[in-house]
Amino acid sequence: MDVNNFLAEDYPAAFKETICIMDCIYVMRQELVEGDYEQAIVATENALRSFKELYKMQQEKAHRDEVQAIIQEAKEKGMGIVIIQGLLNG
Repeated sequence: MDVNNFLAEDYPAAFKETICIMDCIYVMRQELVEGDYEQAIVATENALRSFKELYKMQQEKAHRDEVQAIIQEAKEKGMGIVIIQGLLNG
C-alpha cells in the first residue's frame, strides 16, 4: 500500500482494506484448491468491495491534491479568494 495515494486521515481505513484484500486472496486460493467455489465467490466479492473503498479514498486524495494545486497556483499569481472560488466552481 502506497500511503501517498491516501489522505492522512484515511491511512487507518486504507490499511484495514488492504489487509482485508490480502485475507480474501488467501481465502480465495484456499477455497479454489478445496473446490468450495461458493466461498471463493464470497471472498472475491469482499475483496472487490475493499478495492472499491481504496479507489474511493484514492480519488478523494487526488481531488484534494488538485484543489490544493489550484489554490497554490492562484496564490503564486496573487489572485484573491473570489477568483480562486471561481476557478474551483468552474
